[in-house]
Amino acid sequence: MRGRRKVTSKEVFAAPVYNEHDPLIARVCGTGGETKSERNSCEFPDARASQKAGVTRMLRNSAWLLIGLSATAAGIAGIILPLVPTTPFLLLAAYCFARSSPLLHNWLVTHPTLGRPIDDWQRHRAISRRTKVVSIAVMVLAYVASVAVGFPPWVLAVQAVFLVGAAAFILSRADRPEDTT
Repeated sequence: MRGRRKVTSKEVFAAPVYNEHDPLIARVCGTGGETKSERNSCEFPDARASQKAGVTRMLRNSAWLLIGLSATAAGIAGIILPLVPTTPFLLLAAYCFARSSPLLHNWLVTHPTLGRPIDDWQRHRAISRRTKVVSIAVMVLAYVASVAVGFPPWVLAVQAVFLVGAAAFILSRADRPEDTT
């Protein structure tokens, strides 16, 4: 959020103050010979554009916030459930909160449990050994389960390509610095 100031809803929806003797208003609203109520009902394109931009910004921030909250919930579920990954969801949540809520972003990255994998990734592009082992084990179990269920060979081939790619990425990342000592 460098260089950006948080805009309040009052600022977004506040009607700008215009001088009725301004020549721009006379051109937009007419010659100025109208009654005062007709002059007040004129539309000001720049004010409407400003309000539209504010609403768009608010909707975009709300979307980032909703995605971030959902990703945080999925990450917390990943701590409890063995087959749900935690770190990718927490990284997504940190990314979304960085664009929508500095308060939630700060809470997430400084959290004693949830913040550690985010910090490892941001500082060292590292994944802990335990996370690597669990991830690879879950990938193998998922593939074995797919074979046992009897998926068609083309599905197994596509799944194998994606799982091997994900495994290669995970194994190519450095270990957390504390894991190497």
